[in-house]
Amino acid sequence: EGEGEGEGEDPCLPDSWTFTSDYTFTADCSPYVVDGSIEVREDATLTIEPGVEVQFATDEWLRVGSGSGGKLVADGETDAPIVFTSAESAPDAGAWIGLFFAGDTLSGTLLDNVEVSYGGQEYNGSTKGCVTVGGASSSRITITNSTFSNCTQSGVANTTVGGTFASLSANSFEDSDAGLWLDATVVGSVSGDNTYSNTPHNIIDDGIVEADATW
Repeated sequence: EGEGEGEGEDPCLPDSWTFTSDYTFTADCSPYVVDGSIEVREDATLTIEPGVEVQFATDEWLRVGSGSGGKLVADGETDAPIVFTSAESAPDAGAWIGLFFAGDTLSGTLLDNVEVSYGGQEYNGSTKGCVTVGGASSSRITITNSTFSNCTQSGVANTTVGGTFASLSANSFEDSDAGLWLDATVVGSVSGDNTYSNTPHNIIDDGIVEADATW
């Protein structure tokens, strides 16, 4: 379990929202209402079972790989997606920060059959959507079969020069300021089978593409 301040005697709550060893959010304990930010580091893996819902307060996020290695494995199912959303009863877009993958995010990080909504709150100029990749090395993160909705800034942002996805495919972007916000060097790792609804555009930052890529 992670270390830090205790969360009481509830067996469904971790000792801390900072995880420094492997931990699993189980469907039996869902929903998880997070009263602080989640940190995953020191080579820990946070695994989330299908059907789990994780709710975040304003100004909070789930950050992986900041300062040391960390991995998130959120492998949902079609009939039991994993949900990351606001804890508010009637949230607006940008009600919480979102998911953030920092520079020490480990290979094998996965979002599949996941729903992320009402995120994208700006934080210190470092976040740009419901999901932000901020410095993770190439081919460490897979995002597939997932839905991003009611996001301010964008659904998924990756402005890391050369920080390509292992895969980003078959996702839906709905009711958001933008679908994707990408550095030009990342665009070639994005599949053409993502869909967009009431989401006006993608954003591409300038960059130098030095390897073959298909847009």
